[in-house]
Amino acid sequence: MALRTADSFTSRGQVPDDPHAIISHLRNYPAAAGARLEMPQNILQQSWTPWGLGPAIFKTVPADDPQPSFDGQSYWAGRVPQYRYEREHWLLPVVGDSRDELSALLLWWALLFALSLLARYEPVAWRTALDPDQSELAFGLERLLDDALDITPDLLHEAITHAAVLLPPRA
Repeated sequence: MALRTADSFTSRGQVPDDPHAIISHLRNYPAAAGARLEMPQNILQQSWTPWGLGPAIFKTVPADDPQPSFDGQSYWAGRVPQYRYEREHWLLPVVGDSRDELSALLLWWALLFALSLLARYEPVAWRTALDPDQSELAFGLERLLDDALDITPDLLHEAITHAAVLLPPRA
């Protein structure tokens, strides 16, 4: 099972090697409340995901339980909804001062709306950002916009029907 945050450490070029920074970061994700890092012998455990190496995160267990029976996958599946692919769960951050938890549809809407404002009111900057010869962002923006064409219709369908649209698990 893949469990990722919406703004993963690895996607921002950061190495997730500081347990205190990771735990502090997880405070922005309500569904991660009570999580702890897997650290036998004070070594941060990591696991592979489709996006690269990331920290292994598990539920906190009571200190007085010497042999906790804990199935991490079922714990996360009950708290964090699947997103886009079966067996793939994404933590979504809170937004703003009131710490509202937005749905994936609203997060995509806000992102695409902001990009449309940039394209309309700053066309030169937008064209420059999309030019792979002038911008390091070009590939990422192109991929983001391609993904939006696939993702947003499914998210709208989910919002209308209240039925999840999930693709088969990634290989």
